[in-house]
Amino acid sequence: MRLQHLGRAAAAGLLAALSSALLILPAHARVSLDDLQAQINALEARTSQLEAMRNQQCPTGLFMRGIDAAGAIICANPPGPPVVYSASFTQSQPAPASAVDNWATFRASLTGAFASFTLKSNLAPGVSCNDPTAATAIAQAMNTGAQVVVACGAETFRTSTFCLAGGTGGMELTNASGLCNCDNSANVATLRPDIGNQNWGGVGGATCSAPSQTITLEFRR
Repeated sequence: MRLQHLGRAAAAGLLAALSSALLILPAHARVSLDDLQAQINALEARTSQLEAMRNQQCPTGLFMRGIDAAGAIICANPPGPPVVYSASFTQSQPAPASAVDNWATFRASLTGAFASFTLKSNLAPGVSCNDPTAATAIAQAMNTGAQVVVACGAETFRTSTFCLAGGTGGMELTNASGLCNCDNSANVATLRPDIGNQNWGGVGGATCSAPSQTITLEFRR
């Protein structure tokens, strides 16, 4: 029987019963009364939190995201739909004009806060960032054309604004060790549709003259 499933009165009664029972148990089998009391205290605190949650409501249009240490509910805006870029690329050919145009539209839509993102292709699962702070920083950099280096979990993501053949202005997102690189690693994912040549990136392999693939970048709120 688990203490967290008991009500306050039942838990207190169980503690009294166990106190007597412990006297006849061998020393190695005895449970510390302090440990039992700590569990009951935690149960009572959690019960108070749940009661507080039950008696509170979020304002219209917001949803309950959680509860803080004081037992007050945390209200937040409902999560919006993901912002997704997906395009098909052909080996040894520049990105099609539609992929370049959609890249600009996608970047312009990366506003506000994000919870996570994934860069993947039909050839490989790619890489993800599940840190809201890091995901939002990457999104903002891509939106504004900034060059940043952002750590997220075991990955380090970079954005650059100069991966454009013959000039500046191309936007790249990569977890490679450098910018505008030609990598060939199962652990690297790179996307730069507006580079102006066949080196539009790749996921899970070559990132210059990469095999034909469909690359998807999805930011989730």
